Amino acid sequence: GRHQLDLITKVDLMRVIDRVADQGKLTQANRVRAFITRFFNFATERDLLSTSPAAALPRPAIEASRDRVLSAYEMLAVWRAAEQRGFPFGPIVQLLILTAQRRDEVAAMRWSELDLERGRWTIKKERAKNGKAHIVHLSPQSLAILNKLPILDGSDLVFTTTGRSAVSGFSKAKVWLDTRTQVFDWRLHDLRRTSATYMADELRVSPTVVDRILNHVS
Repeated sequence: GRHQLDLITKVDLMRVIDRVADQGKLTQANRVRAFITRFFNFATERDLLSTSPAAALPRPAIEASRDRVLSAYEMLAVWRAAEQRGFPFGPIVQLLILTAQRRDEVAAMRWSELDLERGRWTIKKERAKNGKAHIVHLSPQSLAILNKLPILDGSDLVFTTTGRSAVSGFSKAKVWLDTRTQVFDWRLHDLRRTSATYMADELRVSPTVVDRILNHVS
């Protein structure tokens, strides 16, 4: 913020990225690099700069692609631990398994999006990651969980303790799950991948249908 745009050098940008990488946050450092590169590409496209100081910035780390799929035993352990955890994180984890939707979409679920009589959950395009509205058909098991949840007066949020914002603090809940289940090296997003894999491999659901359930864009 204190530097004139055309005086910023590649060395300046590397200092910003290295400051993040030196904290051991290599994935975040990669994201910072990507954001910086996009910003300076924007500047050069609009002739605010003649050349980009972000050209050929080295990548702080090579990220391995995630393909973790939990076994049936691991999923059962996570499910049972989620039952013990209780509101709000326990039901969130269970719904992640049952609906195969994204973590933040489930965590920020609203009562106004739910039609429990028809068994439907409509995620508005403003909340969907790909910007497309999505109807999730809720199983009887999902409905049973939702019907037992407390409703905070005056709040449309399903998973909230304040009434003003959706719950956060997933990292602490995840550590609790790891300790309780002894299942390690997984992320909450892997529950979505595992559910999709189970649908395709065990239930023989058509890949096209699985993509629609996940709200993927073909």
